[in-house]
Amino acid sequence: MNEKNLKQKALKFINLSKLDFKFKDKPLLVSGVAMMYHELRESDKDIDMILIRRDHLELSKKLIDEADILEEPHKSGFKEKSQFSDLFGDHGILIYEFELWDSIMLFGYDELKDNALDEKDFLVISLEKLMMLSVIRGVYTERYLEDAKLIAKKSLIQSTKIRNI
Repeated sequence: MNEKNLKQKALKFINLSKLDFKFKDKPLLVSGVAMMYHELRESDKDIDMILIRRDHLELSKKLIDEADILEEPHKSGFKEKSQFSDLFGDHGILIYEFELWDSIMLFGYDELKDNALDEKDFLVISLEKLMMLSVIRGVYTERYLEDAKLIAKKSLIQSTKIRNI
């Protein structure tokens, strides 16, 4: 699959309307589908997003009566029923293909939104911030180090192209 198709596939995969929730601030796309948006690799298990705190709290209130509270690590993938997860202090709302977090590695919306790319209904984390998260998360999970390598390669290729212009 060529790079343009990866970005288009990522955009088609994200349908926030199914959440039936009006976000006050655009959610910030991070992790695997952000890697796909940046044309680095495929990802289609779930859509990780960071929400500003007030949106996270309001959505939690809306779903609290029907949600399961998880006491173990969650599984990736589609969830018909909403679930709440606490992953080392990061609080997630898991519903359908979405994982909506208040933070990742305790980095919240305000720390991660700098230089984000603006799409119609959401923001996409910048490559710099995605690299930072991948390196930090890579301390605990090898696949994130692989993501950091992909980001580094893309950055090197882009900087070489700029120098050769």
